[in-house]
Amino acid sequence: MRPLFLFAITLPTTALAAFPEDVVLSEMVDYRGVTVAEGSLTEEYKALIMELGTSVANQAVNPAETVGAFGFDVGIVNTFAFINSRTKDGQPSAWERAHADENPNTYLFTPGLQIRKGLPMSFEVGARGGWVGNSRQGVFSGFGRWAVVEGYKPAPDISLHAGYAAYLGNPELDLGVWDMGATMGGTWAFGSYPGINQAQISLFADFSLLRISAVHRLDAATASRIGAENYYSGPSTAPDADSYQPGISVPRVSAGLQVTNGNAHFRLTGGWVPSTIPTLNVGMGFTY
Repeated sequence: MRPLFLFAITLPTTALAAFPEDVVLSEMVDYRGVTVAEGSLTEEYKALIMELGTSVANQAVNPAETVGAFGFDVGIVNTFAFINSRTKDGQPSAWERAHADENPNTYLFTPGLQIRKGLPMSFEVGARGGWVGNSRQGVFSGFGRWAVVEGYKPAPDISLHAGYAAYLGNPELDLGVWDMGATMGGTWAFGSYPGINQAQISLFADFSLLRISAVHRLDAATASRIGAENYYSGPSTAPDADSYQPGISVPRVSAGLQVTNGNAHFRLTGGWVPSTIPTLNVGMGFTY
C-alpha cells in the first residue's frame, strides 16, 4: 500500500514536470506568492496571446510555385518561435506569469508534418499538424494557395494564400489564427550541368496578415483579476459583442529558400512580426 500511496501523491508533480511548457493562464493571478492588482495584466495578457498566435499560425515555408496539378508534397517542419520570456525592466514577463514553474524556455518549438496536394489551374491545398514541444498542446491547420503567375521566366512566380490554424489541447484557452498573404520568388538550377541535373534552389519572400482570435475558459473572478479579454476574428459579428474585443491583426514578413535534389528538398525560412516575435522554420521532405 505504501508504494501505491507514494505514487498517488507524486503523480500530479510528475505530470507537471513532464509538460513544463504548458500555458496556464490561471497561474497569472500571482507571481512568487504576490497576488496581482485587479485587472492589471491586460496588456501582458494581450502580448501573450499575440506571441502564442504568431507561433502557431501557418508559417511561410513554401516557395511561390505550386506542386502542379498532379503533384504531392510531404515533409516535416520544425518551427522555433523566440518568445519574450524575460523582460528588461526586471518585472516578470507574461510567459513567466503563465508558467507553472515561473521559468519558461526562451523559445517555443513546434515539430510537425505538412502535406500539400496540387490541383488544376495552379491551385493547391495543404494541411499541417504539430505538437508544441514539452506541452500538452498541439496545432492543426489548413490552407489553400493559387499561383497567379507561374513559370513565365524571367518573371517571378507569384502566389496568393489563405488559411487557418487552431491551437488545441489547452483547457483554459481556445486560440485560432487566420492568415492571408502573397509569396513571390523564383527557382534556378545549379550544379555542373544546369538544365540537365536535378538540383534546384528556390528563393522566395512572403507578406502575410495574421488575424488572431482567442477565448479564455477562466472563471469570472480569475479573468477579472488578470484583466483577460476575448478577441474575435470570425466572418461575422461576435455572438455577444459586449464580451469580445476585435481580433488582433499583425503583419508578418518572411523570406526563405528551398534546395531540391531529385524528389528530396530542404527548407529554411524566417519570419518577422514587428509587433511580436521572430520565427525560424527548418524542414525537409519529398515532392512528387
